[in-house]
Amino acid sequence: VLAMTVFAMLAIDPRCVFDVGAQLSVSALVGLVFFSPSLKIPTRHKIDKYFRSKMRRHFVKNLWLEIARRSAILLRSVVVLFWVSFSASMFTAPLVVYYFHQFQPWQSIVSVVLIPLTSFILYLAVFVVLVCAIGLQSVTFLLSSILDWLMDLQDSVLRFSASLPY
Repeated sequence: VLAMTVFAMLAIDPRCVFDVGAQLSVSALVGLVFFSPSLKIPTRHKIDKYFRSKMRRHFVKNLWLEIARRSAILLRSVVVLFWVSFSASMFTAPLVVYYFHQFQPWQSIVSVVLIPLTSFILYLAVFVVLVCAIGLQSVTFLLSSILDWLMDLQDSVLRFSASLPY
């Protein structure tokens, strides 16, 4: 599929071979394709099955097992997010250093925070636009204030990561 995509890109515009964005996108996808099969983390279904088999009738024990199950699922999500970010970063690193003459080693760790935050910001922004189109000004103002605060938080994380030594 990746080869067909690159072939289609080259058929449409052969100059995209020299486009930095296209090179970074293809190298990141190659990293994801090569590293993803080596990721041997239990699926959410396996985590659920393991903890469900441990649950008994005792309420307190079940409560702690449920907390442990949810923590395991959250930890799995963080590890997968880190691994995906790390694999894409490692395959794009040579191009980033070549074109931009710098490499941020913290980017995989920072991405664990920024990717979910950015996704939430985008969904909230679309929701704000829809609420604004309906005409609910007070709700729009409240959601816009939250959106502004989240974007400030995102900017702070980016500034902090840029200030880290490399």
